[in-house]
Amino acid sequence: MRMSRYVATILAVACLTIAARPALAQTAVIVHRSSAVSDVKLDDLRRFFLGQGALAANGRQVILVELSPIRTRFYKRLLGLSPDDVRRRWIGVVFRGDALTLPFELDDATAVKKFVAEHPGAVAFVEVSDLDDTIKALRIDGKRPGDPLYPIK
Repeated sequence: MRMSRYVATILAVACLTIAARPALAQTAVIVHRSSAVSDVKLDDLRRFFLGQGALAANGRQVILVELSPIRTRFYKRLLGLSPDDVRRRWIGVVFRGDALTLPFELDDATAVKKFVAEHPGAVAFVEVSDLDDTIKALRIDGKRPGDPLYPIK
């Protein structure tokens, strides 16, 4: 009888743990509210985050901003790479003169959104739950953040 009670307790704890886990947070790519860019192709976004292309064709300097707490997950899901791999690629891009700076790292979503709102050429990523009207979230392949088919989970 004791053993069955022990097993039942363990199963109950396991079920509660699984039920309490939050759903995977979705990440949104954001730009300045006035940006002409509203929708990007996933492949173009991947090239951009590897320093191989631009998202803005208006001649503005593009500034990439990383939200430190989620960058590992973001780069793994978008590129299949670690942040260190992405950083090494960006060092090469800057060394060749194809970009002026490495991506900026900020520690919280409020700071990232403020930076993007103050710099029209900024591109960043935040959790979908952090979106507001101070910035614009990009559609990817026509899908808006929050859409189940949005490619960055």
